[in-house]
Amino acid sequence: MRPLALVMVVASPLALSLLTCADDERSRHMQRLEAENVTLRRQVRGPESYECKVLTAAQLGNGGTLTTLTGDLEAQTAGALFVVDRRTGQIAGGVGNNATFETRQVVFTPPDNPFYVVSFSHGPNRSVALLSIRDWVEGPFKPFVLVDSTFVFTGTCTR
Repeated sequence: MRPLALVMVVASPLALSLLTCADDERSRHMQRLEAENVTLRRQVRGPESYECKVLTAAQLGNGGTLTTLTGDLEAQTAGALFVVDRRTGQIAGGVGNNATFETRQVVFTPPDNPFYVVSFSHGPNRSVALLSIRDWVEGPFKPFVLVDSTFVFTGTCTR
């Protein structure tokens, strides 16, 4: 069940507790987790931030193909919201939360290159995550791809 912890990026003991609870308890945990994510998003949101929404979520399979998430994993990621601080690279809320990652690097060289955040976790559960936002795309919705371990999320961001 380690992939579930990676989806939640080990951001919270509450997220980890979802692994072993019954359905009604899981529902209460999910409500508390969403409240925690809303608080994180509010802390990061500002004039120099993106607000992003997950539209698709998949996991890399052993055969080298992507498999759409289903069941509990799909329920936790469908429509998930997160906020990205463009100055620091902090990602708060839902999927991609990199608050526990020791290193975050923003790479952005406009006008025709994506906005990147690369996050590294140096602890016992080492992990690397890459967020790429196509900032140059016309209109309010900027497409993104987030690769976190073997999970791939896509969607749109607004500023």
